[in-house]
Amino acid sequence: MKEIIKDGIKNGLKICLDLAKIIIPVIFIFTFLKHTILFEKIADSLSPLMNVLGLPGSATFPLILGFFFNMYAAIAAIVSLQMTTKQLTIIAMMILTAHTLILEGFVLKKLKVKYITLIVFRIIMALLVGIFVNIVMT
Repeated sequence: MKEIIKDGIKNGLKICLDLAKIIIPVIFIFTFLKHTILFEKIADSLSPLMNVLGLPGSATFPLILGFFFNMYAAIAAIVSLQMTTKQLTIIAMMILTAHTLILEGFVLKKLKVKYITLIVFRIIMALLVGIFVNIVMT
């Protein structure tokens, strides 16, 4: 029994370290990006896509946070935006369709599943859900 617990702790710590190697640099890069003019340029350049989804260009970043990190980071970013009920519904549905893709991709990779295909599929589905909800709520 002690050996099982020891192995479990060892494997858990290894997985945490592997995840930290991915998450910490990405968070650092995103935080840095947020304080540059590049943030505004990205929001402006993605505005046409966001308009199709019924969202403002600034909603790009909560979507990125939700898709690739977690829903809590996305919620924190959404709070700083002034969004309508319709926009909140759209962004919530999209993030619920495709969320935490980095972590889930890491797990799928460990399981030897075609994780890139699944990640792309979930992002496409999230975009389709966003378009659908935007049309339905018009």
